[in-house]
Amino acid sequence: MPARGHPADHYQPEKDLLAATSRGDHTAFGQLYDLYAAHIYRYALLSLGDRQLAEDAVQDTMLAVWRSAASYSGAAPVSTWIFGITHHVVAAIMRRAKGTGPAGLMTDPGSQDDAPAPEATRMDVLAALLTLPVRYRQAIFLVYYLDLDQETAARVLGVPTGTLKSRLHNARQRLASVLSSYRTAAATGPRPHTIAAPLGRSPKEVG
Repeated sequence: MPARGHPADHYQPEKDLLAATSRGDHTAFGQLYDLYAAHIYRYALLSLGDRQLAEDAVQDTMLAVWRSAASYSGAAPVSTWIFGITHHVVAAIMRRAKGTGPAGLMTDPGSQDDAPAPEATRMDVLAALLTLPVRYRQAIFLVYYLDLDQETAARVLGVPTGTLKSRLHNARQRLASVLSSYRTAAATGPRPHTIAAPLGRSPKEVG
């Protein structure tokens, strides 16, 4: 229990797991993997647009966590530290892939739903998100999917907080425009192709 008058450190359990991992504790590492693998996968899939590359990003990230756990200073939440690693891993994979396009790799022509819808569905939102530049997708995911505060998300991305805020603003404007066109299309005819990428699944569940 924390000393009276001192706030509890809500991140301490994860810090303890990381400390144990740094000592070679495979059980603690497995718990960290279970906590973060699905989130890492979704972030990587949204950034890279390829399921196999996203799974590679999970493995590369968690391998880096295992190898460098002892370097964690404890100054930032474990989530910030791990997603900082994730961001660098994804950037490295993107460089190796030399501009592989996300939308085309993630679109499943057989998933088209011709039933008109009065408003954008969850998959419409995902399809719209995939039309944005990667830097906007990453900002949206960290802030609105992972619920990181803007300062933390900016640290993960390695940019000033003002830049992160600008990206969020521009992303919201673009999303509103794209979703508006989706609603118009739904009212007048078949909806655009939706995206079949399983962002809600963990790497272990993706076949």
